[in-house]
Amino acid sequence: MKTFIHTQTRRQHGFSLVEVLISFGIFAIGAIAAASLFPVAALLQKETADDILGNQAAQSAKAIVLAKGLTYDPPGLAASDLQAYHTIAAGPPYSSASAAIPLLTNFPALENRFTIWDRSYPTFTRTRQDTLANFKDDLEERDLFWVPFIQDVQGDQGTPVWVMHLFILKGDSRATWTKDNTWANPLDPDYIPGVTAVGVTAIGTNDTVFQLSAAHTIRVGSQILDTNGISYRVTNVAGNDVTIDGAILTSPAVPTAVYYAPPGVGGTGDSPTLAIITFSSDSNDPNSVQLVTDPTP
Repeated sequence: MKTFIHTQTRRQHGFSLVEVLISFGIFAIGAIAAASLFPVAALLQKETADDILGNQAAQSAKAIVLAKGLTYDPPGLAASDLQAYHTIAAGPPYSSASAAIPLLTNFPALENRFTIWDRSYPTFTRTRQDTLANFKDDLEERDLFWVPFIQDVQGDQGTPVWVMHLFILKGDSRATWTKDNTWANPLDPDYIPGVTAVGVTAIGTNDTVFQLSAAHTIRVGSQILDTNGISYRVTNVAGNDVTIDGAILTSPAVPTAVYYAPPGVGGTGDSPTLAIITFSSDSNDPNSVQLVTDPTP
């Protein structure tokens, strides 16, 4: 009698097409999730770098204003830098004795004290002034520019309380800004960003909307400053209605205009504003803007 021994051969199975497809799907989901982190990280890194650069520029601007100084004496006393401020602020287009007004637009003689070389960062010594091209190249090596506004928040010629607002603007070598008399500062070259104004006709929707009088290029996310010296961040733009993050203050006066830095022609399309900062003239604060009563030499 023959005995037969049956041996079982273990068969090796590969992955089916369905399993391969499922694996690729899981891998793709993980890869997409991981890849999505890189743009976010890059954006955060850029924002952090801009914040650091903006803070450095703000400190530089503050130091320059402290060193250069501004003076004020009530009308009828010794001449001073800002003696005409209250007359200018109370007239059109500002219409308030405590309005924030562009410093160099209204006091062009101060351009000699706060030149574009002072109002840019990093500050380098001019070494090439032989041609306009070299003059432009030297300025384009600077990253940030600042535009000053001055305001007496008290609105009182006898006892003013001064503050200075600065737009910190990021340069863009690909862009140009064709300036006119609505700009601050119109004396700057057209390859340097600036600040312009648009009128306010009314305040709407629970005091959160500036209804503007003309077309504009204000962008969502950018910062604006009104004639009361209050800065806001824009959350929505619908035609000439600009919504901000919070309630618009109508004291000491209803704002008559908003200031903003428009994108340049040929640039990224974004507002160049990195920050709007305010300096106080508190004499107890050694880091504040010094607006003194004795005219500077």
